[in-house]
Amino acid sequence: MGEVVDKLTATQAIERAFAVFREFYGSVETDNVLLEGVELDREAWLITIGFDFGRKRETRFGPQLFPDGFREPVREKRRFHLRASDGEFLKMD
Repeated sequence: MGEVVDKLTATQAIERAFAVFREFYGSVETDNVLLEGVELDREAWLITIGFDFGRKRETRFGPQLFPDGFREPVREKRRFHLRASDGEFLKMD
């Protein structure tokens, strides 16, 4: 049997992913930053963070409900790949 290697817990991986998110997007106005997904895939944590980035989509409905339509935020998601053993950032997609 191989040697057992300590890995980050899910909570630690989530904290690390949010730290990386703030590092990359800290100077950009984002709203509703939320955890969207957590997965351990072999040797990497895949942490998905969703946020509203400021872009808006115009939506139209029937004249009785919203005669002028309304604009809603476009939701963005980023998946952060972190090495499970030490939380090292590997990539973002």
